Amino acid sequence: MTITLDFDRCNSKDPGIKYGFTTELLTIAANNPELLYDHFKHFRKMLKSDNNIIKWTGIDIIGYLSALDNDKKTDKKIKDLIGLLHGGKLITCNHSIFALGLIAKN
Repeated sequence: MTITLDFDRCNSKDPGIKYGFTTELLTIAANNPELLYDHFKHFRKMLKSDNNIIKWTGIDIIGYLSALDNDKKTDKKIKDLIGLLHGGKLITCNHSIFALGLIAKN
């Protein structure tokens, strides 16, 4: 089963729409990551966002998707996640540790 998601909501000027969408994505990722796997490219893009909440959402989701990643897409992002550990931003570092922990576990 796949779902249709409007990733343009990440660019909304309305914070309720933008951050509501990130919350929706995180809920899906934690409970049904298989519904998001086909959208992996969007989460890779989110890692490069200037908006921290969008970036943190992408980091966390990549960690969640590692639970079912037979194509090793998450493995290709490990170097990027490790790089975020040394970026000088404590919250970003925390999200990277979370995602790397999930990847290691899975």
